Amino acid sequence: MIIALCLVTGAVFGQEDPKDDFRYNPKGLKKFAAFGAPLLEVSFQDGRANDASLALGLGGGMIYKNRFYAGAYFQYQMSDRYWARLEPVNDFASAHLWHMGVWLGGSVFVKKRIHPTVSLKMGGGEAKWIREGRSLNENDPNLRMRSNIFVLTPQVGMEANIYGCCVASVEIGNRIVTMLKLSEIDATGLNNPLISLTLKWGGF
Repeated sequence: MIIALCLVTGAVFGQEDPKDDFRYNPKGLKKFAAFGAPLLEVSFQDGRANDASLALGLGGGMIYKNRFYAGAYFQYQMSDRYWARLEPVNDFASAHLWHMGVWLGGSVFVKKRIHPTVSLKMGGGEAKWIREGRSLNENDPNLRMRSNIFVLTPQVGMEANIYGCCVASVEIGNRIVTMLKLSEIDATGLNNPLISLTLKWGGF
């Protein structure tokens, strides 16, 4: 299946003349360039559209011939739609989280106006939990909890050359979160499918 998909993708993009793209440069792509990017991400707990959560962030790095890039990112989840079950009691907690780390990615057929892209974010951060049990009071020391987290976000999608200095991408993927403490919290509610929009600005 993967081989067939690669062959179809190559056939579709390979049939185009690179001169048809407005970013075509007969001298070739720049060897190295720097870029910065605002990040917007919408995730869906358990795949449910009505449980969507928004995250915003920034990233940037160095890109090689507009094909492979390496840099860093920071993201902060803006809403409290994430939920987790507390063990051993049947209670729940909402979460706010941030994470930052390494951002890697690459693209193929980059001289085409629209082309495939893949990326991987991996880093660490913190989740802040607020218990939702009705029996708790504001003085309960367990009402608010914190935990360090490790996050992996693999993604695949399509990228479009908008201007000579701007490349936009839409990607789908999945967030994989590992709790580094607070073992009484079931953090599977943070492992969600997501869709992201990225605008890379730089000297492409």
